[in-house]
Amino acid sequence: MLPTFVLDLFRENYKPDITKDFLNELEEKADYLEIPKGEILFTDKDPRKTFLIISGSLVQFVITPQGEEKAIMFHTESFLPFSGNTFFGVEESSVHHFARVNEDIKVVVIPYDFVVGAVTKYPFFAQKVYLKTLLYIQTLNRLQNHVTGLTSLAFLEWLLEHYSFLFQRFQSKDIASFMGITPTWLSNLKLKVHKK
Repeated sequence: MLPTFVLDLFRENYKPDITKDFLNELEEKADYLEIPKGEILFTDKDPRKTFLIISGSLVQFVITPQGEEKAIMFHTESFLPFSGNTFFGVEESSVHHFARVNEDIKVVVIPYDFVVGAVTKYPFFAQKVYLKTLLYIQTLNRLQNHVTGLTSLAFLEWLLEHYSFLFQRFQSKDIASFMGITPTWLSNLKLKVHKK
C-alpha cells in the first residue's frame, strides 16, 4: 500500500495524462520503504525491482572477482532517481552488483512485472519511461566518457563544474572509487584544484 503523498507525487508528475487505473494498479503492486543510511537496498541476487527515490541517496557498486567494492553510480531524488537490479544483466556478468543507502532514503519499490505491463498498457507511462531511460543512458555515457578520456585532475575539475552536488551528498571515498583512485589521491587533487 502506498501512502497518499506518494500517489499525489505520481499525480503531479504525470499530469494530465495519468489514469485512475494506473494509480490503482500502482497502489496495489508497489511498496513504499524507508531505509536508514548504510543498509543494502538491493543486490543482483534479489528479485528484479525498480526503485524510485523520493528522498535521500544511494550508491551503486560492483564487487570484483577479488571481492573489491567499486562505486559505479550515484542516485538522488533529483539525479537519476530510478535505480534497481532491473538494469543488471546478471547472466553474463563476472561481477556482482549492489546498492548501499548513502543517506536515509524513502523509495517506491516497483516490481519488474508491473513496469513491463504498464509500458504496454499506459502510453503516458511508456513515454516517461523512455525519456527517463534516455536521460539515464546519456548521463552514464557522459560520465564514463569523461572519466575514461580525461586525466584524474581534469575529470575532477569537470565533475566539480557540472556535478558539484555529488561532493556535498556523497562520501569522498565513494567518489574516489568511482574515479578509480584512492581517497588520499582525491584529496591531493582537490588541493591542486583549489590552488588554481
